[in-house]
Amino acid sequence: MIALALALAAAKPPPIVVGPGDATCAVAMSTQFRERSFDYILGVWTGMNIAANKPVGHSTDAHGILREVVAACVSYPTLPLSDAVLAIHLRFEKQDR
Repeated sequence: MIALALALAAAKPPPIVVGPGDATCAVAMSTQFRERSFDYILGVWTGMNIAANKPVGHSTDAHGILREVVAACVSYPTLPLSDAVLAIHLRFEKQDR
């Protein structure tokens, strides 16, 4: 799923990403930025749901979403946080979670 997000990102001009989403997962998950990154993750997730008018993530709660994104970040520490959020959101959407 991470590969899909990267392929999609490579096919288009890169979006302008500000805040924690521009940082690598390793930096975003560091103690100094972790709380702000969690706010970013949930805000972006909510924004994508509102934009698409879909309840992606309906099978879990905020903690479950954060656990999944953190797990992706642990596996891919050099991935931008914004790409990790997108990949997990796409996976949840595909799995109707």
